[in-house]
Amino acid sequence: MLYFQATQPNGGTELWGFDGLNLFPVADIRAGSSGSNPANFILHDGNLYFAANDGVNATELWKYDGVNTPSRVTQIAAGSANSNPASPAVFNNVL
Repeated sequence: MLYFQATQPNGGTELWGFDGLNLFPVADIRAGSSGSNPANFILHDGNLYFAANDGVNATELWKYDGVNTPSRVTQIAAGSANSNPASPAVFNNVL
């Protein structure tokens, strides 16, 4: 499976997937033309982790398991402040 960000004129930049045959939007994390701007992808323990902005909690760490809707992992910065998680890494099997 390949995951990436893609932009549609009315849907903004969101998380997309490609399974080798089909291209599909994974989720509309931030409705509207602003988009969630997913970035800084890393795969760990069968889950995709990335930074995204849902329009309410600013840019935080998100997780996608390949089945369920992506979910915010935690609120690193309080309120609407951005934590901008970047350069995730795995060390000793811990993200």
